[in-house]
Amino acid sequence: MQEQVERDISGALEGHFPTNIADSGLEEQDIMQKALEILDKLAPWLERSDGVSTFRLRMLTGMSHIEWKDWLANPVRAPLGGRIGAMIRSEMQLSDSMPIALEWEISNGSETGSEISLNQNETSPNQIELPSIMINGKIDRVDIIPFDKEGNEWINDDGSIEIAPLRLFEKNDWKPRRRVIIRDLKTSEKKPSDRNKEGLLNELQLAIYSRAWEINHPGDLVVGAGISTIGHSTEHLVEPSANHRSELESLSVGTTTSLTTRLHRFPDESTNPKSDPFRAWMAQRLSVALGVANGAVEGRVHPTPSKSACRYCPVSSICAVKMEDDY
Repeated sequence: MQEQVERDISGALEGHFPTNIADSGLEEQDIMQKALEILDKLAPWLERSDGVSTFRLRMLTGMSHIEWKDWLANPVRAPLGGRIGAMIRSEMQLSDSMPIALEWEISNGSETGSEISLNQNETSPNQIELPSIMINGKIDRVDIIPFDKEGNEWINDDGSIEIAPLRLFEKNDWKPRRRVIIRDLKTSEKKPSDRNKEGLLNELQLAIYSRAWEINHPGDLVVGAGISTIGHSTEHLVEPSANHRSELESLSVGTTTSLTTRLHRFPDESTNPKSDPFRAWMAQRLSVALGVANGAVEGRVHPTPSKSACRYCPVSSICAVKMEDDY
């Protein structure tokens, strides 16, 4: 796979190459060897014996300096260790998920980006008409999942070739050609469940990524989204669409969560909503994004200073509430 290039899956469908790492026929030790060879090329400084190099080496590989030097002299299959080993182990568990894009550019070649809008009955909480926004950025990872447990049907030829409607009530309201999972990769020392909850309920990226992919890929339906946390342990979490939850839970696509089910509904629904809470979550997060953008256009900008955010802000030098980081 190439970064920013959507994978041509025809070869996988015809059996010419594996659908994922778990389907590759490689054992974990073989993949660890390949990963260590890449690590040596990317970070030759790990051969040093200073404290920083020794710590990073142990964190990444689980090896001591002497063990690393011995392995470099004779690169062979290696047992899983460190964060790299945890990444491989978690990836091997995604046996029913086919990666099709890494670092995919949302603008899809457009200079202005992808346009995202909402109908008036989809915005919350006030159901007001908000101007559309243009989105740029990169989606860390996009997977598709099969329509059958055996993993033989990845594309539904009878599915729609139109952009998925944001509001869906029953599973058969709109038939997708492909079913998609959006994954946002985060390096974090937090519990994966806590980081995933923050990504779904406090941040906007996952919802924007999900809708931007659907808009740029008519016929695709995002049936799950979540944070893949890379830290002391690596775990791929997925918040499933209610209409497809049972199917995702029967597949090996990551750890499923249930955060949006009881929290989200469209603003014109009663206390017994019939719509998909996952789609209502997406609309609510997009409402926040559109509302913030509209407020900024009207001159209402509220800084949210932090050391990490202010480090990249282009106007921090003239901001009265900036937070300065250490140098």
